[in-house]
Amino acid sequence: MSPNPLDARAAGRPLRVVLVGFYNYQSHALRIFHPLLKQRGHEVHSVFFKNYFTYAEPTAKDEDLVVDLITRLKPDVVAMSVWSTYYQLAARLTRRIKAAVHPETPLDVVLQPNFDNSPFSQPI
Repeated sequence: MSPNPLDARAAGRPLRVVLVGFYNYQSHALRIFHPLLKQRGHEVHSVFFKNYFTYAEPTAKDEDLVVDLITRLKPDVVAMSVWSTYYQLAARLTRRIKAAVHPETPLDVVLQPNFDNSPFSQPI
């Protein structure tokens, strides 16, 4: 019987991965990917930014704290699990985190759907 390829360590050097969830401590995506990545030999950190669905906009200090935490972790990869309601917030934090962690690397993809009904729809 051949070994399960999901049990194999990742090729190359292990990555430092930060998984970020917005307003959802029960994020299935983070709770699934964290142990899978760890099992493959990567260093994984999960950051849960706030909890529960709300329209209360985070303060500048809240945003600064999460950007500072992720910057101090010095990740190779940052992945986010985002509900559409928080798209603008996630896009804003993505740009800030990218500028702080890997300023020399171009940001490859930022989806920009139109979520005008969101309270976070201010320009980013």
